Amino acid sequence: ALERAVNIIEARDAAHPPPASPRPPLTLLAIALNNLAIVRYEQGQPDAALSNVDRALRVTPGYADAWVTRGVILQAQGGLDKAVTSFRQALALNPKLATASQNLGQSLQKRGQADEALVVLQQGVGLHPEDGELQGAYAGVLAQKGRLTDAVAAYTISLGARPDSPEALYGIGNVYRYLGKFPEALTALQQAHALAPTDVSTTLALVALLTDMGRAADAAALLAGVPGTEKNNPFLLLAQATALVRQNKAREAVPLLQQALALNADLPEATAALASLQIDLGKPVEGMAMIEPALAAHPENAEIRNSHGLLLGAQSKFSEAQAEYEKALAIRPGYLEARVNLGVALSRQDQLAEAVKNFQTVLANDPVNLTAQANLGATLVRAKRYDQAVAAFRVAIELSPNDPDLRTNLGIALERSGKNDEAQQAYSDAKKLKGDTPHPGAAAKP
Repeated sequence: ALERAVNIIEARDAAHPPPASPRPPLTLLAIALNNLAIVRYEQGQPDAALSNVDRALRVTPGYADAWVTRGVILQAQGGLDKAVTSFRQALALNPKLATASQNLGQSLQKRGQADEALVVLQQGVGLHPEDGELQGAYAGVLAQKGRLTDAVAAYTISLGARPDSPEALYGIGNVYRYLGKFPEALTALQQAHALAPTDVSTTLALVALLTDMGRAADAAALLAGVPGTEKNNPFLLLAQATALVRQNKAREAVPLLQQALALNADLPEATAALASLQIDLGKPVEGMAMIEPALAAHPENAEIRNSHGLLLGAQSKFSEAQAEYEKALAIRPGYLEARVNLGVALSRQDQLAEAVKNFQTVLANDPVNLTAQANLGATLVRAKRYDQAVAAFRVAIELSPNDPDLRTNLGIALERSGKNDEAQQAYSDAKKLKGDTPHPGAAAKP
């Protein structure tokens, strides 16, 4: 129908040419060609779509909406710089055009120009506060800049305008996870997954959240459902490697992380994970060599900061490690792994009360976090709070009944609390378990 409309309008204009003008007015032909370009693009014909929109702009060069269409098509073809130029042109022609603000902001963000993207989108939402898509784009940049509370506010407005938007639900779910608001994150990401069950990014975000919450079996089930066509997705490889690390299979995780980085060299989370694993592999120097350039490139990345802290801790530089964990938590307050590591660093510096508080904070959000539970017990022993240490180790043993180190540490806590018979039983149980199935080794000897 649009093609027929274009032919009819062109035939009419050929018979009765419009008067020449230095600034041609918006014409029916330009509108029809732009609409035809949109349809062609949605049909998966980007070359034909680009040809149509270019014709529209030859007819009416000042048609801002057509410049937006052109930018969308160019970006889909991989021409990000050309797309930015088109979106800039659209916004210059019509500073109040919401789609121009949205697309320019998102393109600048993709190009690594988050500060300029924030300015563009802030101006856009100032003009169109009710525009859900514009608010969602604004929220995404706010989250990237670490303004998590502001991002929640913008996503909330976006969801008020479009409550069934999987993109906005995915965005707010991730922000809630970074803030440590796991129930809210779970609700949002489950809704997003229900609306877009085949979206791999949403699935992997839900996997990461479930892993944070100690729901490893649920996370594994979701990972198993990701189609095989995604086997070269670097974010999937990162998720699979993370699952292996949680199972203390560091050597199996390494090739997955290496493959992820081969596919996407600028993936700081994968770099952080691979660098941290060098400690387990007895190669902390190699790990530091990996993390230092990544830290220079991504100083605001929580995972990089946490990994740097681990590598400093491996060198017994606990004060410096503590500073890195605190920076990681300032970026991402709900980062439980960094909070566990902060607790360990504090404990190593005899700041026992603060260490206990950090472990308890983790366990309030993730009651099955074995590392936090075991280290809580060990720290309570060092603080001479033996009865509480016994209780902590008993919970840890429920989480990992075949771990002999936990039973040894329980024996130490019992012995120091004067319960010698129970202590001897714990030591005996530990001895029976020695040499059995490999255990997580989460406990530290008091």
